[in-house]
Amino acid sequence: MCVFLTDDQSIVRLDRDWNAYRKDQQPIGPPISEVPTVYVNANYVKACGYDVLGQAAVAPKKSLPAYIATQGPLTHTEADFLYMVHQQHSPAVIMLCNNEEGGKAKCAQYWPTAVDVPEEKRSQTRTVTVTLSEANSSPFMVTRVLTVQPEGKSMSWTFTQLHFLGWSGHVLPSNEEFYQFLQAYNRLRNEKPLSNAFGPTIVHCSAGVGRTGTLICADMLLNQLRKKPSQIDVSGTILASRVFRRNLVQTEDLHRGCFSLLAFHPRLRTGMGMVVMLEQSLDEFAILRLNRTCLQDSVATVPVSCGSPSFLNTFTTGSSGK
Repeated sequence: MCVFLTDDQSIVRLDRDWNAYRKDQQPIGPPISEVPTVYVNANYVKACGYDVLGQAAVAPKKSLPAYIATQGPLTHTEADFLYMVHQQHSPAVIMLCNNEEGGKAKCAQYWPTAVDVPEEKRSQTRTVTVTLSEANSSPFMVTRVLTVQPEGKSMSWTFTQLHFLGWSGHVLPSNEEFYQFLQAYNRLRNEKPLSNAFGPTIVHCSAGVGRTGTLICADMLLNQLRKKPSQIDVSGTILASRVFRRNLVQTEDLHRGCFSLLAFHPRLRTGMGMVVMLEQSLDEFAILRLNRTCLQDSVATVPVSCGSPSFLNTFTTGSSGK
């Protein structure tokens, strides 16, 4: 599984947004001669680590990838996407877009509408049968239980799709709804933790960089907040994730959204105010704009707060921010 960007039109037609991905992406997968038969526009993303000061660091090479960031499937890549879910033993697929937004197609509907009525999905090289066994709706999300059976494989794979409905286009979602959605995802992931039995969570929006990167980074930051709420490194986390896929959290609004969500967390509601954090985020985004991709050692070039009152790259709970 890799992002291989070439001028080969058989590959280009499998990408939803050609300009969103880095052309020098280090592949995780087969040699270029094999790409037309196995290509999926997706990247492993490892959860970054944090040092004693709370500064983000790129995940060790030997660590397991916690996420797969990918684009929303096209109609002719649905089978490849579902095959990836089966191959990676992913217990959860997070969908952050609607099938259509503003009159434009954003993601093919890769699941059936009717319960217990199998649908066959075909790509150039694969055939996969997908069956919906359960669907539950709330005002802002749909939970679907799906089973995939690739042709030629003896074992099927059942996974849960969490479809967030509250994030359309470039409008940021409600903090409360997004936080509850992440809580639902974490409950699922706690039941099926990353292991030999269960692989990484697959996250997609349309292009697989903006909303996808925001959720991945928000999840990492909230996990760190639960462990060590004293300092949270927002920009470092984003940069560490960009080692694996270019342009994650690509806009200033999405970057601000990470701060806004953290400020909504109960541990921070009595700490530094949201307005102050959003002001800090503007300074951070200027650095992120210059670092759309990230080398292994470049996270350290974004400074941690150099003593009060500087909060360029971290914020501290309980601080006034003055």
